[in-house]
Amino acid sequence: MGRKRSSAVDDLLAIVAWFPWWVGMASEVAAWFGFGLVATSYSGSTKPVHVVLATCAGLARWGVPVLCLVGALVSMLGRRKRACLLAAASSGDGDNAIAGMSWAEFELLVGESVRSRGYTVKETGGGGADGGVDLVAWRDGRTTLVQCKHWKTYRVGVSVVREMLGLMAARSAAEGCVITSGRFATEARRFAAGHALSLIDGDSIAEAAQCSRRLPAEPVV
Repeated sequence: MGRKRSSAVDDLLAIVAWFPWWVGMASEVAAWFGFGLVATSYSGSTKPVHVVLATCAGLARWGVPVLCLVGALVSMLGRRKRACLLAAASSGDGDNAIAGMSWAEFELLVGESVRSRGYTVKETGGGGADGGVDLVAWRDGRTTLVQCKHWKTYRVGVSVVREMLGLMAARSAAEGCVITSGRFATEARRFAAGHALSLIDGDSIAEAAQCSRRLPAEPVV
């Protein structure tokens, strides 16, 4: 089954939710006054184009601020959840906390760890537990691709690392990182050793802050 195509409303909501919550709140106010001004400016005109503009602006004056408000709430709740995941993973019982996370929560945890290191992070939702690129991070003009593998007994083989190298080349990324709660096969480590690839396994991610600290300046290979 193909992926459901997102609507313009979904896209706008996702864009607003990607920013800090206060950006959504500011956008809400700006949209209310901005569209209100447009609606008022053309409200007295009888020209068809002006009537259409006034009508559309009148509708947008209510609809867009509501979307901005919802996006701000999603952003606020999402960032709070990420902070809780990071705190749980950094606690004394971090191993069990990470093991108990779903793959989606694991991706959020890694994203928050990377973000805390000063990266701008986009969570792409690379396709579920099997994903492709789950996170794209930018800092100092350099792009880093991150793939998350969350299985307690799963061993990441060389094919996954080769795939990441191909994705790096296709997207002109400077670095790549594969993070797993399991282990890496010996062949995967050997392959990564000759490339700008960081491999972070279950021995390293119990202290969640260390995930981003080792990305990508000190590759674990």
